[in-house]
Amino acid sequence: MAVTIHYLPCVLALAAGILPMTATAAQSPHELARQAGEAMQRQDYAAAESTYRSLIPQAPEMAELHSNLGLACFMQKKLPCTLEALQTALGLNPDLFLPNYLLGQIRFQQGRYEDARGFVELALNLQPQQPEARQLLLAVLVGLKEYEQAVEEWEKELAANPRDADAHYGLGNVYMQLSQQATDQLLEHEGSGYVLLVAAERDAEDPQWLTFSLNAYRDAFAHEIRLPGARTPYARLQLSQKDWAAARTTLEAELDLDPHSYEARFYLAQAALGDGQVELSVRLLDEAVDVRPEFFRPLPELLPVFDDVDSAALRSALDGGRESFGAAFLLARLPEPPHDRGAANAWLSLAERLRDAQFASVSARTVEESSESAGLEKLRRKRYADGLGILLPLARSGALQRQHYPAVAAALVRVRRPQDAVALFRGVVPQGPDELYLLASSYRQAALIQFERMVQMDPDSSRAHQVLGDSYLARQRLDQALEEYERAVELSPTDSGLRYQVGSVLHRKMEYGRSAEVFSQVVELDPLNAEAHVLRGEALARLGRSDEAMRSLERGLALKPESAAAHVTLGRVYRTAGRTEEALRHLSLGAASDPDGTVHYQLFLLYRELNRPEEARAALAKSQRLRARGR
Repeated sequence: MAVTIHYLPCVLALAAGILPMTATAAQSPHELARQAGEAMQRQDYAAAESTYRSLIPQAPEMAELHSNLGLACFMQKKLPCTLEALQTALGLNPDLFLPNYLLGQIRFQQGRYEDARGFVELALNLQPQQPEARQLLLAVLVGLKEYEQAVEEWEKELAANPRDADAHYGLGNVYMQLSQQATDQLLEHEGSGYVLLVAAERDAEDPQWLTFSLNAYRDAFAHEIRLPGARTPYARLQLSQKDWAAARTTLEAELDLDPHSYEARFYLAQAALGDGQVELSVRLLDEAVDVRPEFFRPLPELLPVFDDVDSAALRSALDGGRESFGAAFLLARLPEPPHDRGAANAWLSLAERLRDAQFASVSARTVEESSESAGLEKLRRKRYADGLGILLPLARSGALQRQHYPAVAAALVRVRRPQDAVALFRGVVPQGPDELYLLASSYRQAALIQFERMVQMDPDSSRAHQVLGDSYLARQRLDQALEEYERAVELSPTDSGLRYQVGSVLHRKMEYGRSAEVFSQVVELDPLNAEAHVLRGEALARLGRSDEAMRSLERGLALKPESAAAHVTLGRVYRTAGRTEEALRHLSLGAASDPDGTVHYQLFLLYRELNRPEEARAALAKSQRLRARGR
């Protein structure tokens, strides 16, 4: 934690009038006090310490001198001297801010959070407006895992200063901790399927884990997950693979669970379009806009999988003279030849007009009721604002039945009000995996909103873009993470760490040409970055540039000999080059960190080539055990 700590110049200025005049004129207490102050100002803490030690015998009862001596020792990282001086100061005067604050910080750094708390709270009582003390208290609360109180404290900070970027960052981090805590608690409900659902969502946008994500979704929904909306991300993933039949099955299950799901209809329309069922696609879109026209404001894009749809045939099939939102939407959103751009814009305008007319119609049908059952029915019919307007006041007054909390929380997440969802469960023990899943999702979304606000407040801050990129990366939203990291690099072009993040995301997206280029830039800025050399080597190996890959990997190993990833990749490159013995040596060195049996399988192939059957059998058996454990 970066802090600014000041010595007590006012106390030193008074010293000349309090201390006995026993020193020579050249070394009077006043002169010593001045020398100590100047030494602290120029950060010559050793000289300051020496001077304070000369002053203290002349006024041993002056607590402030011991406090300043403790600070001088603290800045030199001389812990015994610091503790002795600060404890002496508090023995003489327990109401000094600086000794309480510093002792709180030391206990915090030692991981003694409960001890730290008492010192920091006293320091904050003495100087309530001290920002460093408040931030230290918040860090202590996080260390104690008292996240709810930390949230309350950060919310106070933001209420006082809504544009405090550090407060947004701190609150976002606490929300991330709370999300992880709720996710960890889901592990206690392993048979529920929600653990698999979290894993599937986490890995859905990482191309290297696509198959795993699809399988995890499938296995998750083999359990009784009854949460509305949970299946639509699975269907999106199936649609991205043009698996129309599987997506249709998933979405029909969603509609059985939630007959008013506009999202299920929207994606079913795309599955129907992929199957060539144009009229069905139009009907489903018309039904979706009838349920919730707000979903189409602004008009969403279709998934980028319909590049082979015959637009002319679509126009022909839709040429019935009836104004249909679904027809206009499809004609506006499907790929068009450049010379038809004007026609597409016309269809877009028609779709927007029909959507707005439907919105006005739905709004006019709103019935003013305030009962709990009326609020729940509005939520079921996706009139979220109306339903929440009834149910949230009931929840705040304690009148909402406990079993309806999940429906209210899910609606709040849907309309991007996760902090209200979090507040709904404050002081309430989550009941079952569905509520834990909703809480984890709410905290993640709340954290993301805080990080997005940092960027909105200061769009030219590379740190804000990096923090937002980190948040996207934690949720495996690789394209958005990459966009934020690239913007951060534009703002701080000499920051090798930011470039490394760009290269890492490109590597995970399997864009090896671009990642190799970025890692080359990283090692030019930071030649001692072993991980960048290794990842550059991996990317070059994937591109078939074996000689360059070897040099980069060997450089990485020279900097970090224990890098298992470098040994494994170098072993594979050597095997491709026919250098069997070297390949065996490096793969053997990297085998200890084999996560899924693939390294041991490579060893099995090498031992077989070298006619070493016993070692080959042992490597194959280890590979199979690791594969089984991974499954």
